[in-house]
Amino acid sequence: QQTSAYMFFEEKLPELQDEFDLKKYQECNQDAGDIMFVPNGWYRVSVATQDAISFYEQLLNEKEIFKLVVNQQTWMPQMRQFDLGFCYPPDEVEGLGGFANEKQRKWLIGALKDVKDAETVQATLTALVQCGGALALRSGFPHLEVDQTTVCSANAWKKCRAMLEKKLKGKSA
Repeated sequence: QQTSAYMFFEEKLPELQDEFDLKKYQECNQDAGDIMFVPNGWYRVSVATQDAISFYEQLLNEKEIFKLVVNQQTWMPQMRQFDLGFCYPPDEVEGLGGFANEKQRKWLIGALKDVKDAETVQATLTALVQCGGALALRSGFPHLEVDQTTVCSANAWKKCRAMLEKKLKGKSA
């Protein structure tokens, strides 16, 4: 016998209510074009009764999650994420920290010295956009403490902008 997602949900909901003591829950039907906001800390289950396209996005309003996401996209050497490093002269990269070990630190500083200017533009631009986006949230979400919790400080953004300008001028000369 073939089972649909809808049938599974209908059969399992009473079990889940008992097992997890779910006394309160919300149920609704969405029509085409409807948007649903699920508050932080709530769980959600979606069941499509016909062909549908669903898009889910997590809002980053918890400080630790925000820090992790921003740093993973800009500077986390232990995860091989080095974009922010291209915004700094090689001898200043050490100040960013986060190296897995001394060998990695030495390797990255040496590698940054050998990279051609044209090759750094994309990484510098990526870091500039990522940090600019994070810093733009400071006034609306002060609890995220962007400057203190992430590698994207106002100084880092200025370094990226200055480095991008320098590289682009060097490229056009």
